[in-house]
Amino acid sequence: LGLLRGFAGSTWNTGIAFGTVGAEVDGVRLEITTFRADRYDRVSRTRATASSTAASPHAATQAQ
Repeated sequence: LGLLRGFAGSTWNTGIAFGTVGAEVDGVRLEITTFRADRYDRVSRTRATASSTAASPHAATQAQ
């Protein structure tokens, strides 16, 4: 959210526990989500999440 200060008119962190924040920029509502992979243990269904610092190669098309 710190990166959006001064750029977005408003921000919200409702989904921050799941890696998603929201912002409004020039009247457009945006949701920004971490790029990650989830794996589940077959027995316990415990989730293991791996995050990435690389941008999604599909980010531009996902926003449309």
